[in-house]
Amino acid sequence: MRAALIIALLAILAAVGIYAYEGLTLPGATMPEYGYAALGIGVVFAIIVGAGLMGLLFYSSRHGYDEPPRYERERDLLIRHPRATASPLRGHVLRTY
Repeated sequence: MRAALIIALLAILAAVGIYAYEGLTLPGATMPEYGYAALGIGVVFAIIVGAGLMGLLFYSSRHGYDEPPRYERERDLLIRHPRATASPLRGHVLRTY
């Protein structure tokens, strides 16, 4: 089964490669100047968005935003925050602030 999947994926890759080669080598209308400008602007914008999202990913990871919630003892949390509710876990409460 794994071999059939690999063969099918390689066949699809070959078909895409042939289609791309034919599309790039056939004579036809060339891309106008504004087409290249739009393509360049789109590439630069995509790189900026990708870099920004990666930056946010690293920032959130380094500052603990990706950590699971921590549990505290029920009595310690209820003394400091009387509006906190008890969790189904015995002796633990989720942080509510």
